Amino acid sequence: MITRVKSILFDNLHIKLFAVMFAVLLWMHAVTRGESEINFVVPLELKDIPAGMAVVGDAPPSVDVRIKGNESFLKGLSSRDIGAFVSLKGAKEGESAHMLTSNNIKAPYGISISRVSPVDVSIVLDAVAEKELEVRPRVTGKPAKGHRLKGVEADPPKVMASGPKRYVDRLVSVQTQHVDIEGLTKSTESTVGLVPPQGVILETGKVTVHVGITRAGG
Repeated sequence: MITRVKSILFDNLHIKLFAVMFAVLLWMHAVTRGESEINFVVPLELKDIPAGMAVVGDAPPSVDVRIKGNESFLKGLSSRDIGAFVSLKGAKEGESAHMLTSNNIKAPYGISISRVSPVDVSIVLDAVAEKELEVRPRVTGKPAKGHRLKGVEADPPKVMASGPKRYVDRLVSVQTQHVDIEGLTKSTESTVGLVPPQGVILETGKVTVHVGITRAGG
């Protein structure tokens, strides 16, 4: 019995080894056949921003991701199926560098990440501050002949702004969009938008502007 088993295992051993190697190569060819690579430009999401902190400046809006997988499967993908993120958990005030790897990419199962560009990004955090800003209406044009502008008021006259401290601290007022008074013969009011300063969030986006028009000499 033992002799028979040895004969089965070792007779024509080189032929059997060749058959095993050929089977492995055939399997590898079947697995890799049809594989392809493709690039996607996807938005970069900033996650886990620490409480009381805000991002200063413009972080990279997107990253270039090269993925590899079955060609027929890749053809059905779009940039909506791929995601990129940076976790800011534990980040401190100031500038911090974050390396981008395959761990920062969300992709369907079975897809491998070949490359991410850029390979690192710098994010600047600042403490969040609040401040009340005066609303300054802007008017264009002139009242009708024989009339004059008596006054302009905003309601509310002040609005609260919030954002990175370095931005908020240097602000004293916020302007409205232009209010056209060309040819007016009587007082009027209109709802207009505010022009938010860069990097700052206003508690409201619109105010009411009261324009007083009176007769010249009145």
